[in-house]
Amino acid sequence: VENCLNDFQGADLHQILKNVDAVITTPSTAALEAMRMGLPVAQLDYHNCPHYVQTGWDIAAAEHIGPAVRSMASNDPVRLQFQSEQLSDSLLGESVATERMKTLIQRMSEIAGQQVQAGQPVEFPPNLLMVPTIRLNNFDHATIFDREAFKQSDKTILQAQLAHSRREVTHLQRQVEQLQNELNQAHQIFETINAHPIAGPVIRIRQKMLDLMARIRSHKQPNSASGPAPIPFQTPTENQSEK
Repeated sequence: VENCLNDFQGADLHQILKNVDAVITTPSTAALEAMRMGLPVAQLDYHNCPHYVQTGWDIAAAEHIGPAVRSMASNDPVRLQFQSEQLSDSLLGESVATERMKTLIQRMSEIAGQQVQAGQPVEFPPNLLMVPTIRLNNFDHATIFDREAFKQSDKTILQAQLAHSRREVTHLQRQVEQLQNELNQAHQIFETINAHPIAGPVIRIRQKMLDLMARIRSHKQPNSASGPAPIPFQTPTENQSEK
């Protein structure tokens, strides 16, 4: 790839990013710039190390290239939403960094000049710049989770649905308790019958016979790979008995 970079102030990169659909890059400020423009961005993660800034896509192996490119080409809304949240968490976009740097230099120069004229050692206060107001992105649950419930934003409807859900949960809890009581009663009845001197042995023998018949049937299951299924035993008819 021919190196066509002519500007080191960011103008070339900004112009190039206007003409692309997605960006694949190593961890760099180019990734931040592309993310600020809303482009799908993938990082080449061949170092296998933590990133200070996480993009919407990662390419850590050759087999990741195809799926990542196809997902970026489709502008996957879930990944773009995640990428936007990561950018908001990593980069302060409320003010221009150059202006903040210029203000910082001016404040440092003013404070240092005053202290030098007063014959004092140069010391700077801990906060030379005003703390900017950070505006967080609205986390779009409907996009991330793709659930119908997250698409509703009317508080009145949500409150009504919440009240209905609580009533339904209470009703289901009562049903579970009732079924648990019935199951406990059934266990008690079974234990009583099982301990009976006459009914108990009969039940246990019956269960053993059922288990034995089940094992016999499982061994007699036809196997298509071993040939035709065996002919089941049939009781001879009256004519056959006479013959």
